[in-house]
Amino acid sequence: MRRANHVLAEQLASACWRPPQLVASVNALLGDGYLSRSTVSEWLHAGRVPREPLPAIVAQLLSEATGRSVRVGDLWPRAGLAPAWAVPADDGLDAIAHSPNPAVAVADDWIRHADRQGGRDRRRFIPVLPKALSDGPLACGSATGPWTAMALAVTEHLAHLPPGPTALQFAHRQTVTFAETLKDTTQDSDAPAALARILTTAGNLAGAARVGGLAQRYHASCAILRCTLPHDGT
Repeated sequence: MRRANHVLAEQLASACWRPPQLVASVNALLGDGYLSRSTVSEWLHAGRVPREPLPAIVAQLLSEATGRSVRVGDLWPRAGLAPAWAVPADDGLDAIAHSPNPAVAVADDWIRHADRQGGRDRRRFIPVLPKALSDGPLACGSATGPWTAMALAVTEHLAHLPPGPTALQFAHRQTVTFAETLKDTTQDSDAPAALARILTTAGNLAGAARVGGLAQRYHASCAILRCTLPHDGT
């Protein structure tokens, strides 16, 4: 027999929320009618575990409402053990931006979570609420060199692909390839600028394909890289 989810009930009480407030907040992100009150009732009283991407979205919304970190594993331990997981688009970015070498940290982030066979990131990025990250086009400087020349050729090819799964897979594989190049080259190479170009185009493709969380992640990664590039006056 399934048990009531007392942790979820306590977090809702801490946020001064009742189930209708949670339903309204989720539907504001995912669309009217995506989540019903009866489903939340099943979470609370029957121990039902929500389907992806709801665990991470609920944890994020409760974190914002309570002002403290609420983890998926606290609310639903079984969901927290899933091999693929949903995270906010800005997950871990503050630590990356303040690391000793942000450019390498950006590269590591994409490499470490890559599903190379599937041509995608293992994480599912949820758009940030309130919208704190740009999901629109972002210029990434005008540095030139052998790696940026290669990146330009790749981005020109990507620009001619129709938005969709095939283009997103190709963009992700190129992101990982240029991230590995960045890690393998010297500090004074143009590899960070090249990766920034790839991230910009990949983010534009994700935005056109209406994959908002992924678009935000690509553009936020590019923004971190921009801070590491020599100022070019643009």
